[in-house]
Amino acid sequence: MNSDLNIRISPEVATLAKQAGVSINAFIKKALENQIATML
Repeated sequence: MNSDLNIRISPEVATLAKQAGVSINAFIKKALENQIATML
């Protein structure tokens, strides 16, 4: 599966991802998964 989603993010997201030792994509994916889990 390959999906493209173009979003504008603040530079802070890149900084937080770097501090966490993950890619921006992985950081956003995990954030979305966490948010969805709280809504179910």
